[in-house]
Amino acid sequence: MYGVNHADATELFLYPDPLEIPHGQTGILELHIDTKNETINAAEIVLNFSSGALVMYDVMTGGSVLSLSPELPFIGLDTVKIVGGTPLGFSGTGTIARLVVKAKANTTAEATTISFDDRTQVFLNDGKATLANLSVRSADVVFQSENSILITSSTHPDQASWYVAENAVVHWDVVKDARYSYELSRDPNNIPDLVPDEPVGDIKFESLEDGIYYFTLCQLRQAGDDFNCGGQTGSEPDISHFRIMIDRTPPEPFDIFITKIKDVFEGDLWYAIFAPHDNLSGIARIEVAEMAYGTPHEDLLWVEAISPYVLRDQNKKGHLLVKVIDEAGNEREVSIAASSKPFPAYIILSAGIFGLFFLVLMIRRFNSHKVKNAL
Repeated sequence: MYGVNHADATELFLYPDPLEIPHGQTGILELHIDTKNETINAAEIVLNFSSGALVMYDVMTGGSVLSLSPELPFIGLDTVKIVGGTPLGFSGTGTIARLVVKAKANTTAEATTISFDDRTQVFLNDGKATLANLSVRSADVVFQSENSILITSSTHPDQASWYVAENAVVHWDVVKDARYSYELSRDPNNIPDLVPDEPVGDIKFESLEDGIYYFTLCQLRQAGDDFNCGGQTGSEPDISHFRIMIDRTPPEPFDIFITKIKDVFEGDLWYAIFAPHDNLSGIARIEVAEMAYGTPHEDLLWVEAISPYVLRDQNKKGHLLVKVIDEAGNEREVSIAASSKPFPAYIILSAGIFGLFFLVLMIRRFNSHKVKNAL
């Protein structure tokens, strides 16, 4: 059941709530799941938002607890759909995706809500595509006026992009004789303390670990013997934010399987099946190259592809190379001899890869069943 209030209901929710974004800037909402006492293996999540107030800038699935995705997230004008699964099942709490939303600069709204559509469904890990009892919590997005202090970065200029640089530099124009407080934190709700910091204007953070960081800054104003973080009039807080996203780690190692599987893929053809995964920024693209014996690596013809991939050389001569690039540009390359002994379907299933395709069939079968019942 959708939206039930039940102690054992699997819960989907967005964090932080509310998310505060200045007009024209981006923010990140994390999509979380808490399975309570259940074990789930797949989910189809649909979120709705106001196209007059927000733009869904990106959906990042790196590090998702639903590590297998049969299709890329769909981003529409006022909706987003995320489908994912894990053949071995998942129980507990974790992150499914990170949503990068942008507040429209010309919106007149003071706030809006991102809500779960009633098409959202989570499946139990029981082999029957049984729906889990489900409860959801939407999140509000609150729009703020643009900060009076503009923060920029020469090392990480785009707040919505991932970078491999572990040293981050932030800059703002310093007002003469002004004092500032700032802090770098992983908490999106963090605010700087009221203690003046030095140096100011150009700050460098070195040897940062992978992850998402939030730099917050306020200009301090004298309030007797103390300071406050006030706006131009000193009556309202005026805190500027800048997000830094770092990923220096390549995608995870993965296996390639060469096989023929009847009644699943079209035709009596040889396929390569692979399911790469990235733990942080997510996979940007997958490229493949079929290398004849003796071909120099620099002469390879790389083409963008998805799994399952139909071998162009059905005679299986040479090697197949699969290169995975994450959103920060890190790469992982894996190869296999195309003539390798084919893997039976049960071996692929035990490795968790073939479960990806059963996930697709399971969701489609359930949706088809719903339509027939409605008729």
